[in-house]
Amino acid sequence: MIFFWVISIIHISGLESDHQIIATRNLLVSSSIWLTSVFILVIGFKFKLKKIVIGSFILLIIFEGWWFNQKYTPFVDKKLYFPSTPTTDFLKNDPELFFRVERQSAELLPPNMWQIYGLYSTSGYDPINPTNYGNYLIEKWTRSFLGRYVENGNATDIEKLDMLGIKYWLVLKDTLPGNPLPKWVNPKNWDLVFSEGRVAILKNKNYTPAYQLKNDGLINLVKKNEDYWNFQVTTENVNQLILRENFTNNWQVKVDGNFENLAKIEGTFKAVNTPPGSHQIEFIYQNKQIITGKIISFISLLLLLGLILLKPRARVSPGTISL
Repeated sequence: MIFFWVISIIHISGLESDHQIIATRNLLVSSSIWLTSVFILVIGFKFKLKKIVIGSFILLIIFEGWWFNQKYTPFVDKKLYFPSTPTTDFLKNDPELFFRVERQSAELLPPNMWQIYGLYSTSGYDPINPTNYGNYLIEKWTRSFLGRYVENGNATDIEKLDMLGIKYWLVLKDTLPGNPLPKWVNPKNWDLVFSEGRVAILKNKNYTPAYQLKNDGLINLVKKNEDYWNFQVTTENVNQLILRENFTNNWQVKVDGNFENLAKIEGTFKAVNTPPGSHQIEFIYQNKQIITGKIISFISLLLLLGLILLKPRARVSPGTISL
């Protein structure tokens, strides 16, 4: 530990003054945690205070985790990093419960940041780009290979994905006098509905929601959040409700409160058969792995508390005579 301090002090001395203050503070905090650990061990072994040692280390671990969290993952008002703008306000104020947006250029909001504003996109990176969805886009000729990134915002791709419920398209206007729309925007398919500086919001004239009945019937989205969809459907014949959102085994579906089989369609989306008449259909997401993890954590906590609080009974060897 002394060697570590010496090396750290030598390194700190070569930093700029502002960085020296930060580095010194970090060294003092980490050293204090280490010295406290040594002190607890010495006192605990000397006076045989096993329970106090265990409890003190638990508190020390909690403090170290809290300090690390405050330092390296600071929480600030999200408005400082995700401010409201006239463009985002226009999209958020659309009364429809669910629709998707796309953007033409990297100068506009990256796909993974739409979620902070409660908006949805057909694009995204990593965890929201599963292999099945990537293969679906390859079949639609919007990409040629699987990869980490999905970008569906250019003019040749976006019009191939009307079935995914893309309602708005954000593009940058030209820098020519008057800031006209780019020439590759097809006015037969898009209406200019909002502008902010060079940012233009175009509305899809061919827009259809990402949910629909396979055959004739009525469908209404009643409620939607991140892990729940609630539809009211009316159909005269046997039908199928198609929801073009990625399928996983953690999704379940109920028809009038009864669990039904959830089908996987088009390689990546989900659907459920609906009988004739009016019905309430619910899609419910439950992450079984998280539930299992919570149970294991709870049992582990109970066992740990039991080891700390339950005093072991003294054992008497056979043949021993107590006086």
